[in-house]
Parts: sequence; structure tokens; C-alpha cells
Amino acid sequence: MIESMAKKWVNWIKATDPEFPISREVLEYAALVTLNLGSVLFLSLIIGLISGKSIETLMGLSAFVILRMFSGGFHFKSLDVCAIISAILVTPIPHITMLLDERVVTMTINGVSLIVVALKAPTSLKNTRYTDRIRPIFKAVSILIVSSNFFFQSPVLTLSFFTQALLLLPRERR
Repeated sequence: MIESMAKKWVNWIKATDPEFPISREVLEYAALVTLNLGSVLFLSLIIGLISGKSIETLMGLSAFVILRMFSGGFHFKSLDVCAIISAILVTPIPHITMLLDERVVTMTINGVSLIVVALKAPTSLKNTRYTDRIRPIFKAVSILIVSSNFFFQSPVLTLSFFTQALLLLPRERR
């Protein structure tokens, strides 16, 4: 669905302005990224609004996305599946943070996330031209992002970072 919407969007842009200076491939990639993120945001916000946890949902989603930008992680083959699974992973976070009321539990889970990020991030940089130069920078930024929660001590950030850290762990290919 996301892929077909992106193609229609690009076709509309090119039909409206055939001399549009950006290539079809670049436009399609930008449309895919925009629609995927928009879908996750929309699904998460709807659930957050219904449950009365919209601010916490936005905070958790933002933390997840920001860490993911630098740490990489597992990718689904379909953007539709990605949007649905991402929303399913992120939306419950504000609702299960009451399990992390204990500061020790929050900091322990944050510590586990930090270890995983320090060992595994970044992943999925295969298509990046500057992989060798960017990898240490992305690793350092990922570590700083997770480490910041030792200051904030937010259960929402803890679970968001932990969820993203789990997506760094290797999986068997099927």
C-alpha cells in the first residue's frame, strides 16, 4: 500500500511538472520514507489518543526513531509490515512503564540497551558510501543517546531504547 501510494504521488508530481528537477527514483525514495514515517506516526497517535497517552506515545516514538537513525537495525521487506510492526512495538511503551517504577529496574534495562548498542550499532549501513568514516560517529551518537537516559531516568525512554536495541541483534535469514 505504501509503495503504491508513493508511486502514485511521484506520478502526480511528474505529470503536474514534467520538468521537475528531481529524478523519479529520488522522489520515490523520499515519498516512501515520508509515507512510512507518517503511517507509523498516524497509527501510534491514534492509539495514543484513544488511550489518553498521546504525549508519552510521541515521546517514545521520537526516542525510538532518533536512536534508529543512528544505530540502524532490522528491516522488513515490506514498508506496510514495517509501519504496522513499528506502531505495535512503540505504542504499548507508555502503558507498560508502570512496571518500571523502580529506578533500579529502569537503569538496569537502560544499561542492557547501552551494552547492546555499544556492541552492535550501527547496523544496516551497507548502502552508505561513507560507511567506514560514519560507523564510529554513528556508534558514538547512539551510545550518547542511550546514555542520556541515565540522566533523564525516563521509563518511556528506557523501553524505547530497549526495543530499538533488540532490533540490532542478529536474526536468521529465512
